[in-house]
Amino acid sequence: MSPGNWSRFSETNFMRKLILLPFFLLGLLVFFPSCKKESHDTMGIITPDETMYVKIATNQLYQLDITDAGSVSISKQAIHFLVSETLEINESGTSGYKYIPATDFTGNDEVILLLTKNVRNNSVNNGGACQSGNRGNTTSARDKYIRLIIKVGN
Repeated sequence: MSPGNWSRFSETNFMRKLILLPFFLLGLLVFFPSCKKESHDTMGIITPDETMYVKIATNQLYQLDITDAGSVSISKQAIHFLVSETLEINESGTSGYKYIPATDFTGNDEVILLLTKNVRNNSVNNGGACQSGNRGNTTSARDKYIRLIIKVGN
């Protein structure tokens, strides 16, 4: 090949590659799975740490006091309720859950509570042979799920 032909050959290859690049990228997008954000609604896979069974009369109030729980929230709401809420009992400093079944409801209802407690971890790093250690405090959250099965009536 003469030097003039080599230049034309390189330009032709470059143009082909430039034209094929968008098709190649499009093919990657089609054939590779896309990233998807996972849902935080994981109720199908939550395994409660504890299950409690409670029996109450029709239209009766049920209250669960949870000592030293940290914060309490409802992870899965009950279905047949007039009131189903978390609460703080100010005079005792404990958290809790309050349930009143729907008017004249009889049967089973279920709620899953999430207890989150912040735990402070103290550590000392002596730094090898160093006499004055560095103190470090870290806080981590510990979650606990309580499944509450409420039998109303009968």
